[in-house]
Amino acid sequence: MNNLGLLCNIKSKIICIFGYTILIIAIPCCSPKTTNTNDAINLSTIKFTQISTGLMSSCALTTSGSIYCFGHGIYGELGNGKNYNSNIPVKVKTPAQIKNFIQVASGSYNSCAISTKQNIYCWGNGQHGQIGNGSNFNTNLPTLIKNPNGIKFIHVTVGNLHACGLDQSGRVYCWGDGGHGELGNGTDLNSNLPIQVKMPHGITFTTITAGITNSCALSSKGTIYCWGDNSYNKLGNQIYSGTNIPTAIELSPTIHFTLLSTGSYGSCALSSTHKLYCFGYGKTGIMSNGNKHSINNLPTLVNMPQHITFTSISDGGINVCALTNHGSIYCWGYGTNGQIGNNDSNGLDVPTAIKILPGIIFKQISSNDFNSCALTNNGLIYCWGYGVDGEIGNGANNSVNRPTLVTQPQ
Repeated sequence: MNNLGLLCNIKSKIICIFGYTILIIAIPCCSPKTTNTNDAINLSTIKFTQISTGLMSSCALTTSGSIYCFGHGIYGELGNGKNYNSNIPVKVKTPAQIKNFIQVASGSYNSCAISTKQNIYCWGNGQHGQIGNGSNFNTNLPTLIKNPNGIKFIHVTVGNLHACGLDQSGRVYCWGDGGHGELGNGTDLNSNLPIQVKMPHGITFTTITAGITNSCALSSKGTIYCWGDNSYNKLGNQIYSGTNIPTAIELSPTIHFTLLSTGSYGSCALSSTHKLYCFGYGKTGIMSNGNKHSINNLPTLVNMPQHITFTSISDGGINVCALTNHGSIYCWGYGTNGQIGNNDSNGLDVPTAIKILPGIIFKQISSNDFNSCALTNNGLIYCWGYGVDGEIGNGANNSVNRPTLVTQPQ
């Protein structure tokens, strides 16, 4: 069986287990060309400052503002002008009109990045308008979205078939698939141009995150707002129907959130007191509350390890990873593809430290349904989980169940 056939079987299995079909996207039933090590750019002096994992590919930002991507590339997700997979990082072609990038975000089959001029460029699958340039075509090069009224963006997030950008005034614009209300503009229509989310009165957002068919944002007051599809109660608002405008999650006024991460089936958030709450689908153990059969329609407190403080989180969908104040990483949830990173392939419903060599300190974690990547304090990247299309970035095409260094050719 070729690599792609294996991938289709695994994806179908996951979808069958969780009864969710939105992730199914037509993939050519052939063995795609994969970039080999001879095509690699020498990364020995390159240091990374940010990593973002999508469903089947990942992109990383360097200290010089360049972007490198690896993994699935059939739709142009790697942004290098080609439509091949690559199991090593390949450089995204930076448009001539910009100097460099300051942030990158990867979704299911496309990525977006913000330039130093605070414009957004997207590439990859565009069949639902995800590129944001007024068309519905794929592109394998970074393409400028049609910026409404010269807006300056400070953050971009990419979901399954849609993307959203946060501007410097705290307003959100979304584009792509809107069939479940995930664009937040009061309609259930797609848009291949950025369209402003209907902002709650007197509210500005500080963080925006996109899931499969929903979006969530964190306000300057520490309140979470979500909109879109509400299957598995992933909007966290005790209302079982979806909504196409931002809706607040009502909790105790003493709880203020500072970090938010949205996955495929729910979200997790860190409070100002460093407590972790999750809501949505909990049947893979991501709620870590002793009940693997839970579907929580309100943020539920996660049982954290004693004497451990989480400083950052990444909700992968069926698994979650968190970064501690000491630079270690804990993961839990679904683990069949090695997503827990503990040298095993079993799922766990308690936060468990990943297996890593002594002396390695992490400063960022990024997870999706099938794999995770983490950035060290010296600019290196380690990945683990599903890797049949090169998602681990180590020059191989196989899954791994412990953190593996992304290839840096000498």
